[in-house]
Amino acid sequence: MGSIVALAKSHPRSLTLHAAVGAVGLVLVIDGLLRGEIRHQAVAVAMGALLMLPILVVMLGGERALKLCNGLLFSVATLALLLVGLEVSARAFDLRMFTYPEVVADPVLGHAYVPNRGGHDDWGHRNRYVPEKADVVCIGDSQTFGTSIQREDNYSSELARFLKSEVYNMSVGGYGPLQYVELAKRSLALKPDVVTIGYYFGNDLADAHRFLGLEHWATRRDPELSYPIPNDVNFGDKRSLNFGMAIADGLMLHSLVLRRIGNHMKLAAKLNPRLHGIVGSNKGGTAYESGEISTRLEPGPRIGCMDLSLDHLKDGLKVTERCFAELRTIFTEADVEPFVLLIHNKEFYYHELMRRREEAIPKPIARLAELEVELTKVIVDLATSSGMTVVDPSDELIDALGDGLAIFPPDVDGHLNRTGSEIAGRALGRAIEGR
Repeated sequence: MGSIVALAKSHPRSLTLHAAVGAVGLVLVIDGLLRGEIRHQAVAVAMGALLMLPILVVMLGGERALKLCNGLLFSVATLALLLVGLEVSARAFDLRMFTYPEVVADPVLGHAYVPNRGGHDDWGHRNRYVPEKADVVCIGDSQTFGTSIQREDNYSSELARFLKSEVYNMSVGGYGPLQYVELAKRSLALKPDVVTIGYYFGNDLADAHRFLGLEHWATRRDPELSYPIPNDVNFGDKRSLNFGMAIADGLMLHSLVLRRIGNHMKLAAKLNPRLHGIVGSNKGGTAYESGEISTRLEPGPRIGCMDLSLDHLKDGLKVTERCFAELRTIFTEADVEPFVLLIHNKEFYYHELMRRREEAIPKPIARLAELEVELTKVIVDLATSSGMTVVDPSDELIDALGDGLAIFPPDVDGHLNRTGSEIAGRALGRAIEGR
């Protein structure tokens, strides 16, 4: 204690500064421990601990430690100035790699990405550039887009590597059959030999109905049904759950550079099984415990998107049938060979795994699988009658699960991970090669 008093007399400003910073850190730690999920608590505690570290070191090390912390503070200030310079440059030149992907309303598609922002090309799709000609164009929703994985890891990128061909990805999360028709028309500008449609059983049927709420598609509506206007741009007010997250969210919101760094760190941590318990969300759904393929299954919401006894899904099926017929006309007139890649619900693959292993299958998952088998027959019939080649990598994906390879994230996220996307891309590639 005497050394601290002596330091306070000899270096009052430095010690006061470190003490103030430490006090802020202590507030962040206490508040973080009281509020939020473990991932939000971890951010706040880590941030607070870093702020408390200098004063703790000074208290233990005395004057030498104070000099060391002063030097560290100078280094941090220098780094901050460099980040400010980089931020100014990024904003001045609007560098695509630093900008944040921005979604805007679109009268035809419902929503779309702003071109040349956040890794999107001149057309607003997730590619490095728009080629003059593409050998293959992949159309789809978030499964084709590659939500939660890097662009280079989605199945269209794996397809490009497998075929050693130019593959262009035209997909956006939330899209469905209506958007697939519009994108198919636009894809012809690239003069493709092959166009693939990634049909996702998780929500494509529901999306076929809900996007009739757009005025552009009003002539296709069933007069006996209601169609609310889809709102895929404004996702509501997301409030930070503690002071530490408020600071982090504020920096991510207002800084192009820190947003870029933070997004990469968050994605890398989420894809790391050892860190996923902190960064990912382990809430919701039913846990399936089996080593590396442990995950959480959430059949309830999926059942609501598969039950053809529901009026809006009956309508969605009618819309899908018409869309497939339009796709046939588009591709036939352009002499393009169409493929449909079937992407099932995460719970469907795990159901088949549990069945193979003769494990007890929860009733909701069994019900979802029953509905999905029925719907698969319908979609396959629609696709084949529309002249499309159907590719279903289910056996390969279930085999991977049986071999202990995770094909989905360990939380309730139902998007294929890097391994799952690689398997799907190769299955699609083999089918295209064998045409």
